[in-house]
Amino acid sequence: MIHLILKKTKILSGVLFPTIFFLFFYSAYSQEYSIEDIQKRVEDIGKLRFIKDVPFRILDKKELESYLNLYFSNEYPDKLADLEQKFLKYFGFTDSYINLKELRKSILLKNVAGFYDERPDSKTLFAVSSSEKINYLTSLVLVHELRHAIQDQYFNLNKLIPPVSDFDDRKFAILAALEGDATFLMVSYAGLDPSIMSSFSESSNFIEVASNLSSIELKNAPLVLKKQLLMPYLEGLNFINYIYKKGGWEKINKIFSKPPTSSEEIIHPEKYLNNDEKPKNFNLNDKKIPGLKKIYSGVIGEFYIQTLLEKTLERSISRNAAEGWNGDFYSIFENDKKYLVVWKSSWDSEKDADEFFLSIKEFSIKDNTGSVILNENGSLLIKSDSGKPEIIYVYLKKDNNDVEFLKSNDKIIIERYMK
Repeated sequence: MIHLILKKTKILSGVLFPTIFFLFFYSAYSQEYSIEDIQKRVEDIGKLRFIKDVPFRILDKKELESYLNLYFSNEYPDKLADLEQKFLKYFGFTDSYINLKELRKSILLKNVAGFYDERPDSKTLFAVSSSEKINYLTSLVLVHELRHAIQDQYFNLNKLIPPVSDFDDRKFAILAALEGDATFLMVSYAGLDPSIMSSFSESSNFIEVASNLSSIELKNAPLVLKKQLLMPYLEGLNFINYIYKKGGWEKINKIFSKPPTSSEEIIHPEKYLNNDEKPKNFNLNDKKIPGLKKIYSGVIGEFYIQTLLEKTLERSISRNAAEGWNGDFYSIFENDKKYLVVWKSSWDSEKDADEFFLSIKEFSIKDNTGSVILNENGSLLIKSDSGKPEIIYVYLKKDNNDVEFLKSNDKIIIERYMK
């Protein structure tokens, strides 16, 4: 599948991260491989047999471009891309609006070496190559993608992947588990130790190194997009490696009967196995705000909180601040000129809530070049520098283990919401 989630479907790519990684290890293997032999190895390693054959096609670059153009046209409508662009801009993941649809399509066109299309009318495996022969590097990609085909045959990917935003925590959890599973099998096929590869995720400059080895489009993409494309493989691999050590392939093959529901369970796999923490469910009971309409909602979660904070804060501070997450939910309201973000989060302890509160405060001040203009009764109001093109207001309040975050380009809108 191409590693993008468009509507309910996802063509998950075993290509973007695995290909980058194996550039470190790949040497000139001259051996040719058959798709039948590769399928047999995928079955033997992963302890699951194909229920039925998987159609296989090889595309050249021009055919891939035509395929992606049609795919994006059908599965990623402009309205959805626009909503995701607004989400990224309003929260502060990006400083300005980006042409998300064209950027993502361009990144895939320049980096994809193969994919499995799980849509009901396809169920087809694709390799991208100018040759009909399968070399070693292509075999690695096909191993990864064939594992996705097995996942689909046993667990139905279209039902498994939730119909929420590409940047939603609930979807990241599923993607990381799927990609981690397929990457773990691919690493095993290559005869490498998954723990060595897993350790790369702890490297503070891994994202930049991997991006620099890729196309100029990925290299220049915002941090949130780089991490959304690359980190499901690494965080997912860490997760699957942990599960494997607890029960081998038998335990791995049971994951998607009860899949992880949050990035917290991916980052801290012991919480997934213990199954002793359920995130707080928020019922925002969205207030009616005159002149504004709710356009979007979702869950940020530990991974994307860390990603957001990391835009302006040190990585270690961001990671620590995002730990202890116990649930969140946001809604975005807007009209033609004004917007309001309402985001509420819960934390395991008051200490965790304090740590997040201080970090999101520092982030909001730095990201908006702002200052605190009100500080009373445990709440703050931050105003961006008056020299900026648009004045931004951020309201923060902590109540025991809960933190409330409001953001708008109109102070009156925040005041109305608080009444």
